[in-house]
Amino acid sequence: MEERKHLTNASIREIELPKGVAIYVYDTKLTGFCICVSPKGKRTFYYNGRVNGKSKRLKIGTSPEINTTDAREVCKTIVGDIAKGKDIEHQRLAGRHTLGELFEMYLRVHAKPNKWTWKDDVRDFDRFCVKWKHKPLV
Repeated sequence: MEERKHLTNASIREIELPKGVAIYVYDTKLTGFCICVSPKGKRTFYYNGRVNGKSKRLKIGTSPEINTTDAREVCKTIVGDIAKGKDIEHQRLAGRHTLGELFEMYLRVHAKPNKWTWKDDVRDFDRFCVKWKHKPLV
């Protein structure tokens, strides 16, 4: 289900909880800015639009951790970056650890000090996870 209204802190509190399926309420002032209201009452802000020709829904944050004004500003930044041709997906993944980095941390912090079979962990990682070593964790 989808509806449109000007999103403010007061208006998102007034949105009735849906029965069964989450609803998306889109802002009338900023294209692509919306909030998802779940049946359990969770309210999450999103940018919903096209990125590099593909339809994307990018999470901005949840209410009340981020208020409507701040979420709208983040959405404006996303819209501006898309208009400038910036790679939004790459920006969102930047700064996240890769599987290989986390495995190295695991070896350093836990496996080598506590396990005498840590070499088996290295062998198994190199055998089964080499394809995902450089993938950022989401």
